[in-house]
Amino acid sequence: MVIREQIMAERLNQMKETHMRSVVKGLMYRVLGSLCTVIVAYIFTREKIISIEIGGLEFLAKVFLYYTYERAWNFVGWGRTASANVSQTEIEI
Repeated sequence: MVIREQIMAERLNQMKETHMRSVVKGLMYRVLGSLCTVIVAYIFTREKIISIEIGGLEFLAKVFLYYTYERAWNFVGWGRTASANVSQTEIEI
């Protein structure tokens, strides 16, 4: 049984994640985070509508913040390496 689990683990490591899977995972993570915010807001306010509004606002704000953060990193060259498909002369141009 241990060998079978090792083979399955190796296969999973070799599989690549699709963009759609990444998007769904990211959205689900944000939904869970916002749900947590709604619960905490409800504990403090005891108002369902206000708590839901806070959670919705937090969701939108953090999606916008993350998008902006990711786009800003496009201007940072640190930590980037050339792809195997890109020649050194293409990089220098």
